[in-house]
Amino acid sequence: MRCLRLVLLFCLSLACTRKYADLGVLHKPSLARGTTAPAFPTLIAGAEDRLGACFNQFLFFSNADKEREQYQRNSLQALCPGKEWLMEAGVTSHWWTVLVFTRSCVELEARCAVRR
Repeated sequence: MRCLRLVLLFCLSLACTRKYADLGVLHKPSLARGTTAPAFPTLIAGAEDRLGACFNQFLFFSNADKEREQYQRNSLQALCPGKEWLMEAGVTSHWWTVLVFTRSCVELEARCAVRR
């Protein structure tokens, strides 16, 4: 009976979520300044680039979701080095928590765009 209570407590304490955002076409320099992107020129999709990371939180010693959010902002600039435009950009983030442990992950993907 005690074991059943522990299993039930574990199941009730488990929470998870997954989000996907389609960013479409991004102009990286404009994104860095926080301005709106200019009308994009004729672009063709090139190679695909991906970045991702996970962040852990035990009790209240760190903030995994805040670290994930900061990584996400900084990593959009790191996708497709040397390219000014991103096509078919997307962000997938997910996190889960069990009692006192949280794990927050993010995966960024985009196709490197080149002007025709």
